[in-house]
Order: sequence, then C-alpha cells, then structure tokens
Amino acid sequence: MCILHIFMRSIIDTSLRALVRLMVAKGIGFPDATEAMKRLYIQAAKDLSAGEKLTDSRLSIMTGLQRRDVARLRDEPTETSVATNPQARLVTLWQTDQAYKNKKELPRKGPAPSFEALARQVRKDVHPRTVFELLLMADTVSYDAEKDTVKLEQSSYQPMAGSDEQLEYLAYNIGDHAEAAVQNVLSDKPVFFERALHYDGLTKGDASILELKFRARIMELLITLRDEAEEMRQENEGTHRFRAGGYVYYVDQEDE
Repeated sequence: MCILHIFMRSIIDTSLRALVRLMVAKGIGFPDATEAMKRLYIQAAKDLSAGEKLTDSRLSIMTGLQRRDVARLRDEPTETSVATNPQARLVTLWQTDQAYKNKKELPRKGPAPSFEALARQVRKDVHPRTVFELLLMADTVSYDAEKDTVKLEQSSYQPMAGSDEQLEYLAYNIGDHAEAAVQNVLSDKPVFFERALHYDGLTKGDASILELKFRARIMELLITLRDEAEEMRQENEGTHRFRAGGYVYYVDQEDE
C-alpha cells in the first residue's frame, strides 16, 4: 500500500472519526455528507489550479468525480465568511473597553455604562434582551432582579452544549486548525505555529493534574492576547483574522 493510501486511511480513521460520529448524532446522513465532499473536492482543485484554465474534464480528472457532478457543482457559491458572535464580542468588550473593564456589574438598562448600551455598541441589529437571555442561559452572566443589574460571571462566552452556536464555533475552530496544519504540510517550511505534547503511560489522575495546569496557563495567555488584540483592533483597521487556541484530550488506550 502506497504512502498516500496509508495517509488517507489515517485521516479517515482518526481525524474524521469524531466528526462522522457528530454528524450521525445530529442526523446528517451519508448522502448529504457526500454532496458536501464533492463540492470541497471541486473547490480544492480550483484552489490548487489558480490562474490556470479549468475545464469540466480537467476538474473531473483531478478530483475523480464524474463530469456531470463537476458541471452541476463547480459554480455553486461557497460560504467563506465568519460571522461575529454578539455574545462573545460583548463579553470581550466588557473586559477590555475602558468604560466597562472595571465594572463587573452593570445596570440592565439605561445610558452607558449599562448592559443595554454595551449590547447596542456590539450589534445594533440584535436586541439587547436577546443577547442578555442567551448570556443568562449560558451562565455567562447573572441577574439581580431587585437591583435590575447584570453581573459578569465568566471571562468568556461558552455557547450551550449542542446549540447551533456551539456547532458553528466548532466548525470554524476545527477548520482554522486544519487549514494551519495543511498549509504547513504543503509549504516548503512551516507557516503557522503548531505544537502539541503527547505522553503515554500515565494514570487518569496524572492526566487530570496536567490538564488543570494547562487550563490555567493557556487561559492566562489567551486573556493577555485578547487584551492586546482589542487594543490593536481599536487603533487600526485591518482585514486579517487571527485565531489561537489550545486543547486537551486523554483516553485510556486499552479502550481504543
């Protein structure tokens, strides 16, 4: 078996296994997944042939798809924009904007500084009550009905488990990570920083201790970068999108 086939089997058996499990759990059938993969193959062939004349026949040869599929799908628009989450943006501004950063509790309504004013600063087309209710359901904020105030409880907005927001974030987060890794492989030298620690022979307790240490240190770094990025964003008007993150995973190898 050639190295490319070994690589393909590895990608399917490891990288895609978890995503396929998620799609099955969410009711996304194989025909829908296949249709999406066809579009991605065509787009990849177009990207790798930038500046060259591409016929349906050539795309068919490059992708292995039938010409009728190429003709049907090659000009369909692909979604490339990344939507801004107003809840996440509000939590960031609450902790970085000079008018709010030292206030953990805000009046729910009224002129700035208030939760309502902050929400309208983030998105004028989304009602502040909608943002408030989503943050409240996610336990990102708490509400004091007697004082009619909103208190920030978390340093970041975490979408509710299983929600459309969480799935959308998962897609973009994994997509950016995969894009960085693939560009590193396809380039003459690594373009993006990508490192990970792998260690065997530990107990579950050992892994839990390492996870707690990693969580604390990566959160400290991410908060520092967040504050610096917000200052840069307010001083300059750029077009680049930046993402940095980290993850922890451990499992009993005897169960795999």
